[in-house]
Amino acid sequence: MEKGYCLVDGLFQPQTIIDVRVEMESVFATYLGKVQITHLDIMNLFREDFEGFYGCAMVCQNLISLHRLFSSESVVDCLKSFGLQFPSLNTNPLVSFSSRKTAKTDSYWKIPAHQ
Repeated sequence: MEKGYCLVDGLFQPQTIIDVRVEMESVFATYLGKVQITHLDIMNLFREDFEGFYGCAMVCQNLISLHRLFSSESVVDCLKSFGLQFPSLNTNPLVSFSSRKTAKTDSYWKIPAHQ
C-alpha cells in the first residue's frame, strides 16, 4: 500500500474475468458487424475509426457485468479487510487499452501502476 495500490491474488474467479472480456469484445464485434473479433480488429478500429473505437470503449465501461465485478462481494469483503467500514464507489470502472497500438502517445501505455 506504500505506493497507493496493492495486488490481491485470487480476488476474482478467472471465468468471471473471461466473461466480462468476452462481453467487451462483443461490443466491438457488434460495432464492426462481425460475430467474433481479434485484437488486430480492435487495433485497426483505433487507427481507422477512432470515434468508433472510443464509443465502443465507453460502452464497455458501462456494461452491467463490469459494474457487478467492480461491486462484487469479493471486492467489498476485500475493502472491509483493509478497514473500510462502509466501502463506497467514488468512480465508475475504467477500461484501459494499454498497448502501443492503441495509444496516441507513449504515455498512454507506458504509465507505471498508479492510483
